[in-house]
Amino acid sequence: MKTLLICCISLMCLSACSPIYYSANTQNVPLLSGNKDLSVNVAGNDDRLEVQAAYAVDEHVGVMLNNGFYFPRKADNGDGGSGQFFEGGVGYFHSLGNNMIWELYGLTGYGHVQNSFPSTRDNHPNTTGTIDANIFRYGVQPALGYRTKYFEGAVSARLAGMNYSGVSGSMVYDSTDQVNYLRTNRNHFLVEPAITLRTGTDFLKLQFQVGTSFNVTDPDFRQDKEYATLGLIFRPFAPRLSRASATLVE
Repeated sequence: MKTLLICCISLMCLSACSPIYYSANTQNVPLLSGNKDLSVNVAGNDDRLEVQAAYAVDEHVGVMLNNGFYFPRKADNGDGGSGQFFEGGVGYFHSLGNNMIWELYGLTGYGHVQNSFPSTRDNHPNTTGTIDANIFRYGVQPALGYRTKYFEGAVSARLAGMNYSGVSGSMVYDSTDQVNYLRTNRNHFLVEPAITLRTGTDFLKLQFQVGTSFNVTDPDFRQDKEYATLGLIFRPFAPRLSRASATLVE
């Protein structure tokens, strides 16, 4: 697992050498088990920090909020990028028995991406070497998980449409006007499978998630293809729920 995380982070660091306009956020897979169940998750890696929460408003309906900050990626020459993303969702979850939980969430998110490549100004002095854009993403996220007191595992897949707006700046990279590039390639459809593993106690677990992003519209679009994050998930009401229900067992 450690080797896989290092490899994924290395790939993301290499991608900082060229403009990147999208990086998939960690999927919030709460595996809620009953009314008033709450999960709070803090995850990240060397280029991001994410805070996520989910709450069960009744026995089968959950709501979630996700917030992510992408730290500036800076090469030795000052080239790099950063971004922010905020997302909300509502969904349905259901226990299948034998500690299995199925869930489906509808998601809507909004964010901003910024790339600054001062090195491009050497060959294109009439440009600023920067590009900014807003991101709007919407989709669904089904998941199937296994939740016990000391271990959780889940497979999920986010199916999403993505749109760029407010593209501004002036940058030429790889002989291509990047503002025109992003305005021309503003609509995308993404398929993003992920695997989530957690271990710890019933109220606090260590989380590892690895995922990939397939751009169905444009496989060569300038985006991160993989990600891996580590985090902690806190469930303050898990002990009460496990005592009141047979859903969660050791």
